[in-house]
Amino acid sequence: MISRPAKLGLIGLIFCTLCLDFGYGIAHGYADTLFHPIYRVRQTLAVAISRLREPPLHNYLAYQSVIDSLNEDGFAVFGHDKGPPFEGARTEKLLRSSSQVNAALANAMVYPIDETLPPDIIRGNERGYADYVYLSFVLFGVQAISLYFFYFLLMAVSVGAFVVEFKDRTSALFLLSTYLAGLLFVMEFVFASGTQMLVLQNSRVFGIFTLLPMMHLLLVTIHQAPVTYLRVALIVVQSALMCFLLMSRMALFWQIVVVVAFGGIYAAGAFVRYRRSDELPKLIGSRLLPAAILVIVTVLNIVQVSSNEDVRYRKDSTGHLFWHNVLSGTLMVSEVLREKYVEEDKRKSLSDQLAYEAVMTDLRRRNDISPSIALLYQGKIYITPDKSWKEYEGLARNLVFKIAKSYPLEIVKGFVAKFDLQYRLYSEIKLSWSAAVLPIILFLLGGVLALGSNDMRPPNRRWQTSGLISVLIIGFALTPVLIFPGQTNIDVLLAYILVGAVGTFYCATDLTSELLKIHRNWKMKKAINDMS
Repeated sequence: MISRPAKLGLIGLIFCTLCLDFGYGIAHGYADTLFHPIYRVRQTLAVAISRLREPPLHNYLAYQSVIDSLNEDGFAVFGHDKGPPFEGARTEKLLRSSSQVNAALANAMVYPIDETLPPDIIRGNERGYADYVYLSFVLFGVQAISLYFFYFLLMAVSVGAFVVEFKDRTSALFLLSTYLAGLLFVMEFVFASGTQMLVLQNSRVFGIFTLLPMMHLLLVTIHQAPVTYLRVALIVVQSALMCFLLMSRMALFWQIVVVVAFGGIYAAGAFVRYRRSDELPKLIGSRLLPAAILVIVTVLNIVQVSSNEDVRYRKDSTGHLFWHNVLSGTLMVSEVLREKYVEEDKRKSLSDQLAYEAVMTDLRRRNDISPSIALLYQGKIYITPDKSWKEYEGLARNLVFKIAKSYPLEIVKGFVAKFDLQYRLYSEIKLSWSAAVLPIILFLLGGVLALGSNDMRPPNRRWQTSGLISVLIIGFALTPVLIFPGQTNIDVLLAYILVGAVGTFYCATDLTSELLKIHRNWKMKKAINDMS
């Protein structure tokens, strides 16, 4: 059992660090800040507000009147939108001004609804974020800061479930305290990244959050504790949190794969080791329980969203763009492919704009204007993806397969180049060393409290379990990088920070323990020699 002082100290440190994380965003002025892309923000806000208006509009649809209201207050994206046209500097100022945003939200709540206008949908992005915004507004009011409050409410629930489950396990509590200390550092990283990330309540960085329920499920699988109603309930809570945020960012699916893969490995190990035992079904069941519950909750969540969405989503929008990102990532790391598919003056831009250029180039070479998103302007083919993101995704997918067939070596070389590009993108975000001081102090304090307990696993057991988890996390965390290197792969960075920090701590403590053991043995031998 864990010693009581260490238990209270670690739990106290965990909740103090959580409060520090919460206060950090407020103190730095990011709790009520929005972010780019402005189109996704506008549409999700409009869907959430339309659901709050009378009569409420469901099926992830937004009243055009609500969208018009937001456009008039500065959220316009396209040339045909009402209100002042999109302009980078002005729009960014709007996103950072809580007074302007809150005024726009208040206006949208009272703007006259014209039900004769056809409602609009969210194109090219997940519908789940509209649910997140809606619940934020319901709980904390229609204001920008509500998104931040809701984030930390969910975080507090996840942290609480983790502490209840692992209150008697020092290593798990130490991992949680390290995660929360790392979150403090990553918040500074996100704040300094620019408006594409900027804040924790941006669905692009929800992977930071979902690492916590993922760790909970992995640790339950490892500890192989008896199945109780409380344990099942806590697994369901963490799985629901994980899947709720997954529906806002499908790129987080790699974390679900980690849990399922880990459960399968442990179940296979139980079969090999206890295949002649009558307890085999029970042992396999306990190891597969977290993964099974997570899969069930994930499927139910996907079915729930799909069954409630308007039929237009199935015809017009595929959710978050996947093949677009694959194509963009492939072109970003290959100069050869950029020369083949991107016009010379556009090749230096290492962004997802490369994919649009490549799709247009492919259509021009084939002189194909049959897609509905293609248009002929001054004798040249262009595309308007917002007309049908589903059709654009199909064109991007076909082009990826064509490139893979024609240039397989470039694809293979690109995998290695993506890691280098990801590192360079991280390094472009400049942080002062002071940003790491408080997280390091909290991490070391958690380590000292952990060492003060008496239930730390022996080194051999610890390295077996920690090693397997680390290999799985390190391996699967590379998936987003292999698809599209970018600064938004912040969950990958935090995963590596956790593995590195905890691994370094265990290495240092085990090495110190071995050196002390050697020193004690030397002193004992010396004393025996002196006596003889």
